Amino acid sequence: LDKPTSGAMLVAKTDLAHAMCVAAWYQRKVTKTYLALVEGVPGRRRGRRRGDDGDAIEGTCVAPADGRPARSDWRVVETFGEEDGDDAEQLCSLVEVKPRTGRRHQIRQHMGMALDAPLVGDPLYRRGKRPNTPAAAALFLAGKPGSVLFLHSAALALRHPVTGEALSFSDPLPTAFEGLVSALRRR
Repeated sequence: LDKPTSGAMLVAKTDLAHAMCVAAWYQRKVTKTYLALVEGVPGRRRGRRRGDDGDAIEGTCVAPADGRPARSDWRVVETFGEEDGDDAEQLCSLVEVKPRTGRRHQIRQHMGMALDAPLVGDPLYRRGKRPNTPAAAALFLAGKPGSVLFLHSAALALRHPVTGEALSFSDPLPTAFEGLVSALRRR
């Protein structure tokens, strides 16, 4: 995980388990599920309204990440703010992302560069756009740019490297992330 990413991680206790986990990772036998808070709505250009033709709430992004082919499945879980009126500039979405490949900064690149919905707090992958941060997030983002990303490794699923038993691990949203989501719901 990148330093500002929270959530579930896999740690092997033995060299054999490590080697087998690495093999499972490269063979794409590990299912990873992330939650991300993004500016706007992925895949929707600014100015489009809910209900317009082509209004995607889920999809697959196939675009290069870290210079190599990459694929992520995504689904909008919840949208906050209004596209019309005073909150139009602070529309954001909670998105579930399942990367099918494992590229460096893949989710950040797919959301910000390919789907025009950069992660809240991400100064890097924004296609030159100025941050459009929800007011409720400003308190959390007061430090060094990029030190807080609203990206959370929510779940991992794989087979045990030795026994073959199905394993799944999950981690709830951290307090600050959950607090921000709650504040956005109250707006």
